[in-house]
Amino acid sequence: MRYILTISCLLISLWVFAQPVALPLTTNPVLQEYAKAHPEKAKPQLKSAPASLTLPFMDDFSYKGPYPETSLWMDNDVFVNNTLGMNPPSIGVATLDGLDATGLPYGDEEGWADTLTSQIIDLSGTTPSDGIILSFFVQPQGFGDAPESIDRLVLEFKKDSSEWVEVRTIAGDFVGDFEYISQPISSLYLGGDFQFRFLNFNARTGFVDLWHIDYVKMDKGRLEGSPVFEDVCFTEAPKSYLKELTAMPWAHYWENRFNLVNLNLIPNIRNHNDNSENISNINFKAEEVVSEVTILTRDMNNATIAPLSESEFDLYPLAEQNTGDLAIGSLSAGLPEAKIITEYYLTAPNQEVISNQENFNLTNDVVTRETTFSNYFSYDDGTAEYNIGLDGAGSQAAVRFIPSIDDQLHAIQIHIPYAADDVSAGQIFNLKVWEGGDKPQGDPIFSKDFIPQYGEGIVGFYTYDIGDPIPLTAGQSYFIGWEQVTIADSPIPIGMDKNNPDAASNNFFNLGVGWFPFPDNLPGALMIRAVVNGDPFVSNEPALNASEIAEIFPNPANDNLFINLKSNNYEDYQIGIFNSAGQLIHMSQLQAAIPVNTLANGMYFIQIKEHNTNAVYYEKFVKK
Repeated sequence: MRYILTISCLLISLWVFAQPVALPLTTNPVLQEYAKAHPEKAKPQLKSAPASLTLPFMDDFSYKGPYPETSLWMDNDVFVNNTLGMNPPSIGVATLDGLDATGLPYGDEEGWADTLTSQIIDLSGTTPSDGIILSFFVQPQGFGDAPESIDRLVLEFKKDSSEWVEVRTIAGDFVGDFEYISQPISSLYLGGDFQFRFLNFNARTGFVDLWHIDYVKMDKGRLEGSPVFEDVCFTEAPKSYLKELTAMPWAHYWENRFNLVNLNLIPNIRNHNDNSENISNINFKAEEVVSEVTILTRDMNNATIAPLSESEFDLYPLAEQNTGDLAIGSLSAGLPEAKIITEYYLTAPNQEVISNQENFNLTNDVVTRETTFSNYFSYDDGTAEYNIGLDGAGSQAAVRFIPSIDDQLHAIQIHIPYAADDVSAGQIFNLKVWEGGDKPQGDPIFSKDFIPQYGEGIVGFYTYDIGDPIPLTAGQSYFIGWEQVTIADSPIPIGMDKNNPDAASNNFFNLGVGWFPFPDNLPGALMIRAVVNGDPFVSNEPALNASEIAEIFPNPANDNLFINLKSNNYEDYQIGIFNSAGQLIHMSQLQAAIPVNTLANGMYFIQIKEHNTNAVYYEKFVKK
């Protein structure tokens, strides 16, 4: 995108006021954090497989990523994710944008950006009569920024040591659903060292001009233009265990659990076969992983799905619903924190089997989702697809939350994605809290100017301490938000998660003439979180106790905190220390002794992260 696209316009009494604007992301914090933890994997050079591949070749990008599977692809420019594609044919896509493997812009001039290059594929011994076809699904924009007419996606072929040849160009002049593309492999390319690759031409300035690729397959005996695969798969991750929220304190959930639990256990499943498929099992499981309690399981046997179609299967029909089964199970009211994982998996008789692809199988028949119960309220999943800015000094926006029990507001967390220009340079915003009903009412009950700050890590939320806690009354609506104070060319960007459209009803803006809900064409969750009582450490990672991998002592600590790692491989881990407001105050390579003598007395939280697996372990300690 070569300019900021104004999404909504408010006309009142023929006056045009400032308005919320959609701002494209300029970096990718997921890739940035992964590249720091895995610098060898982030290097830009091509990576070759130990031996040539043979047919069939297939990748649906349903794995974790964030880079493509190295047994299939030589480079790591594209971003493998399950949040940016809109209604993909299978969960997970490969996104081509204007960012390199480290999540940073390529430059400030338009040109060629990402490349996705296959490993060498041995086509020797094949003939044109074998009917070899390469196919893929492609979508511009999705939940991100749309390409323009000058942008394009290109498919190229290469045989042996010859030059790359452009065989297909898709112009960036349409926005819509995933489109199926099939490209025959002519006799010119039937050799022992065949390769193909995708390239995109765009602005190279950030998370802009997006193309999403899915279901790349190359095999013999296929019909051109026929999008048939022997595969039945999930197309999206499960929804949150909660109706609108993605995280909240356990005590608040427990008080109002029958109204807050999400009973919509309906997975979206697609049949890519040209025959009806009888699925032998569709299964659902909800489990609390901290206390290892299974909350609910549901099985549906012998479900049938029509050819080349999508279906939703209700695993918890109204006739069978007992809200307590899912809202409570055998859980306890006194949990200090919780992580509930919801999982769907299916079994179908006809599934793609790619026997020659070592260390790779389609994983789109299992999908999971984590819902966090900690000390904060949030509607987002931790990743932004775009930003929201307030165009004009004095413009305001806010997010509603409703506590279920009396509590105190201690801090507000905001995700400001990294921008090309440092948002803290010369910018100020006013952090505010309002009471209200269906929208903010009256003067704010808290108001204070802050300099915008970037957060640490993949989630990247910065915690703004509001000083004296604000008392909260059960059942009362509260609104946390900001006012754009500084007049600037680029307003302060606040992250927006498009993958939770149900949260949109809690977003409000005020451009000087009263409060209004966000317009329908700005869907999603504003990435602002209310931090209340309870342990202030906030994380979206699985809750693992550090005692599993290390002995940490003494506690309380005075001068040094000693960490006796069971494996003794300290180089495999990094350590972070967070204060009681959830702010990162120390990060380093893990060592046997960590000095804490300069810390103020109080409660702290340790986060130990393993580089190779991304597993995260937690522990509390007291500094005396």
